[in-house]
Amino acid sequence: MTMMINKVPYHKDSFHVSFSEYRKWKECQRKYKYDVIDQRDVFEGNEHTEFGTCVHKFCQDLLAEKTNSSHIMINWFDKFQEMTNTTECFIKMEEKNRQIWADQGLMIVDAFWKTRISKWNHLIFDKAELELFIEIPVDICGTISDTRERLEESVNERYGKVPRFKGYIDILMKDKEGNHYIIDLKTATKPWNEYKYKDEILNAQLKLYKHFYHLQEKVLYKNIKTWYYIMPRTQTDNYSQIIKKEYSPAAIKKELNELTLFFNQTYINKQFWPNIGSFYCKYCPYIGTKDCKETKGLKYEY
Repeated sequence: MTMMINKVPYHKDSFHVSFSEYRKWKECQRKYKYDVIDQRDVFEGNEHTEFGTCVHKFCQDLLAEKTNSSHIMINWFDKFQEMTNTTECFIKMEEKNRQIWADQGLMIVDAFWKTRISKWNHLIFDKAELELFIEIPVDICGTISDTRERLEESVNERYGKVPRFKGYIDILMKDKEGNHYIIDLKTATKPWNEYKYKDEILNAQLKLYKHFYHLQEKVLYKNIKTWYYIMPRTQTDNYSQIIKKEYSPAAIKKELNELTLFFNQTYINKQFWPNIGSFYCKYCPYIGTKDCKETKGLKYEY
């Protein structure tokens, strides 16, 4: 099955691959093709993503001293009100439900600041929203010499530029011993369980961030610490979880090999296999349809 697409739906001005895009591909290559390349289903956000963005920005502003930590409650409610006044999903929500979200957010940001004071007091805040934007090195795009050439030829023909990895580190902190702490904030409905701790797709993010931060900032692997800071809304006793992740060079190399496969499958082979029977099938709009049941790799011609 061959599909001819004339439009350029993404990567318009510069060619880059974000983790969110790579994550979609890891979940299901076929759905990635439909959603990202064909843009059949463009996600525009919901109350969970809008709330998460609001909490992220508030916590970052606390660390950067753009928000007064002495008046967290007042400042949070002001920030939340500002967000809900311009967000359709919250505008349509009943007032009592909006208040529940607001109260949960207050517990989260208050717990975050207490964590900063009690557990991160030895760390020095460096940056928020640090952009990683770095050319994909040759060795990541394949060990076979013509793999890189074929990739560049395909990409240059379509975009005129070599591929780059793009990501944003939520919080970067340092200590006096020269260690760098990449902290990724995650809002969630409930605390992470054992499955979440071990989820390969979730862990892929910090593996890649660690590697590309190492390349961009010239910091040794051993001096880069990677943490998830989980902020569950419905937790009644503890509105934060700190999950310290350690990734060996071998584990990072394995993820880079997967990134290589992403480039090869997407831009050289141009095939997209369905991940039938996976956890991510549960809410997929293509489940049970012809688009999903077609088990052969879907050939895609640019």
